[in-house]
Amino acid sequence: QKMLAYYVLGCAYRDLGSAPKALEAYRDAIERADTTDEECDYRQLMLIHSQMANVYGELYCADYEEMEYDIALKLAIKIQDYSSIDIFENLKCQVLHKYNKFQDCIRLTDSLRQVYIQRSNEYRANAISVYGFKSYLALEKYDSALVYLDNYAKIFKTDVSVRNIRSGKDALPILKGEYYLCTNNPDSALHYYRTVDLYKLIPTIRAYLYWNISDSYRMLSQTDSAYKYLALHAELMDKCYDSSVAEA
Repeated sequence: QKMLAYYVLGCAYRDLGSAPKALEAYRDAIERADTTDEECDYRQLMLIHSQMANVYGELYCADYEEMEYDIALKLAIKIQDYSSIDIFENLKCQVLHKYNKFQDCIRLTDSLRQVYIQRSNEYRANAISVYGFKSYLALEKYDSALVYLDNYAKIFKTDVSVRNIRSGKDALPILKGEYYLCTNNPDSALHYYRTVDLYKLIPTIRAYLYWNISDSYRMLSQTDSAYKYLALHAELMDKCYDSSVAEA
């Protein structure tokens, strides 16, 4: 009960934007966990470490974020929580890409793809390919990036739930646009960006897309359009910043 109480306190501090107090409360919660007790709540402990990883991620503390996700993953494996295992494995790929550890991200992506293929989970194997795509794109290895993008695109052709299809509906054209923008084909990039319902995207993703659209028009020497979307990007980023300050 004490572990749960400190965990809830940490979440409250996190929501209030006080990272140091949140981390302190989470550490207090971990200290209350008796891992020698057969009735230890490992699921709760897993959640605490995952929340600590989230906070460290917001602070861009790379090593600590990776460490906490590693611990959360080990706990998920211990309690055989396969849904959480999938989540934390994906988050590890995401973290490696976030901190520009592209080769490590590719290695982990390939390893997980093989695991999913062995489990006959084609959807997961193709879904996680997105991190290989992004990493190869950052390394300017465009042929390899395209292979991973093609794998990712297969998730929309497999028999998966409607929820999964809808959640990634706009991701594919955004990624294709990114690929063509990086390979100096702004016309094709704009073609895919125009298929995205911008106003259904979360503000940060929409701002990112405004930037890429502006860059596409810049490459086409269409100055007015480039400036228009650059201004939309700046306006939305200001709103996101004001919103985050207000929440804190």
